[in-house]
Amino acid sequence: RFLFFFRSWCQALDSSPLPVKIAAPFGELRKLIDLPREYFTIVDQAATFRCPKSSSQANGSRAPTLCLVCGTILCLQGFCCQTEIENEMCGACTAHCRQCSGEVGVFLMIRECQVIFLAGRDHGCFYPPDRKSG
Repeated sequence: RFLFFFRSWCQALDSSPLPVKIAAPFGELRKLIDLPREYFTIVDQAATFRCPKSSSQANGSRAPTLCLVCGTILCLQGFCCQTEIENEMCGACTAHCRQCSGEVGVFLMIRECQVIFLAGRDHGCFYPPDRKSG
């Protein structure tokens, strides 16, 4: 279900008038990272994550977010890690997309257990992942 949604989303981007670039160094196909079998492993990583721009070592991120392309954990929904790109302020995930995967990104909001798809600075959506019990 997730893969179908992602493919549909990418196809919609192809037909949209948005100037979206998808970067892949040396023409390689980008893949998503392998996630651990147990979700609490990711939650533990998020618990130890500290904002790289915070002056205090005690300041954890309010919304640690995992890049599903490279595995980097970033701050989300805070002013602490905003970056100026082309004279506009952008959040950490939007700025990270430019370095990691072009202008398209896929992120996991760890505490909320939601996937975020980003395309450029102004387009994105949330998607709840499939849940298995047991």
